[in-house]
Amino acid sequence: MKMELKVANPSSSGNEELSDTSMSSEEEEIVDPLSSEREELCHWRQEFLVAANALARCERLLKAMDSMDLNSELLEECPEIAKAKAENDKLKYRICILKQSIAEREKINLAKGIGMSKKQPATEKLNGDAPVEKKAKKEGEKGDKKRPV
Repeated sequence: MKMELKVANPSSSGNEELSDTSMSSEEEEIVDPLSSEREELCHWRQEFLVAANALARCERLLKAMDSMDLNSELLEECPEIAKAKAENDKLKYRICILKQSIAEREKINLAKGIGMSKKQPATEKLNGDAPVEKKAKKEGEKGDKKRPV
């Protein structure tokens, strides 16, 4: 930054007006006393702007998380969420394909006259995975023979 100062000409008498001159090598050593404060103020202003931008970004991310909005900014910031979303999208696509396949198969079966049974599938049991308990036989029923000892 070049400053021009009005300085008195040393060869003239003190009553003459001040003249505009450029700084000489001796006068360049004079430093603006506010320049360091201005530089520091600019530095802190820049840091404030960076922090304000970071805060605004964090607030947008928090708002997106609260509203369950998986926008690109949130997915970019949280790769775990992006990975889970991609897996979820794949599964939704597979579900859609399976539903279409089932609908086509049901249509073909109806056309062939094959009805869908209303029975429970063999894999499901009424009481879960536990085996059905047999009733204990009472004495005197058919098939209950006493063995000789």
